[in-house]
Amino acid sequence: MPGQLASMPIMVKVLFIAAWLRSGTTVTGNVLGSAPSAEHIGELNYLWMKKHPAGFECGCGSVVWECPLWKPVLDRLHLSRDRRYEIRQLRRDSWSNGDVLARYRDWRRGAIDPAYPRVLAEIYRGVADQTGAALVIDSTKHVSDALAAALAPDVDLHLLHVVRDPRAAAYSSMQQKAHGSDADGVLLKKRSPIRNTFHWDVRNTLIERCDKPAVAPGKYLRVRYEDLMRSPKESFSAIAAWAGLDPAELPFTGDSTIRLAKSHTIMGNPNRHDVGAEVTLRTDSRWINSMRDRDAWTATLMASPLMARYGYRYHRSAAA
Repeated sequence: MPGQLASMPIMVKVLFIAAWLRSGTTVTGNVLGSAPSAEHIGELNYLWMKKHPAGFECGCGSVVWECPLWKPVLDRLHLSRDRRYEIRQLRRDSWSNGDVLARYRDWRRGAIDPAYPRVLAEIYRGVADQTGAALVIDSTKHVSDALAAALAPDVDLHLLHVVRDPRAAAYSSMQQKAHGSDADGVLLKKRSPIRNTFHWDVRNTLIERCDKPAVAPGKYLRVRYEDLMRSPKESFSAIAAWAGLDPAELPFTGDSTIRLAKSHTIMGNPNRHDVGAEVTLRTDSRWINSMRDRDAWTATLMASPLMARYGYRYHRSAAA
């Protein structure tokens, strides 16, 4: 086990955003994290990586080891490179997405290994203490990390399940986009519509099957990306109130415009660097006119049961 962990008697409130890739989780975290009493830390699981696609660039523009938030947190928790690699191995051995059904069964039997959940609790506590945030927002997305966060000691978890139309997610996954603030940097992986939609089905099913039961009643909320972008101020205000934030803290300058605050995100979509300027939130619906029919229907057929459950229409002309 990677080190001894201090006792943490005070509950830390955490909002964990679970979703499949390209579902708007980074912008969702940054909007909510722009409230003064919240802190969005992005995809925390990248802290354990040996190779970071964006070169360990924080959302604030600094390297994580020099970031005014992360440096004192890492120092306080003695998260040296060796210890981070130990945690990485712990996660790979027991808390990968492929392990989530086994970990869920362990939890149901009262036999869960608490090592990785305790690591997450320690990180959340460190961030809350360093920033004074009343809410820490983790947009890691993965089902395994969501379950570990739900079972973390002294963590009051709210689970936000963000769903995006599988065809839009598939189309986005087919486009080139660079990690980090440097457009010439390492590119995000591209996925075929078949592969992307298969994982869309699996991820959303497991979030409801394994993660939702592990949180307290009333602390799971499912939202659609399209609804968030259709009426941003109203939708995000409702989420903020549900998570215990004052909606008035969100820096909206109009019904669809917001001034995003600087974030200290470990990783996320490159839009995590869009700070300071006024940003207009709108649905990215390019797939409706640009996606090949074959690809759109492939995604539709593969995802049709969950599309019906989530209220998506099968014909692209009616999807918007």
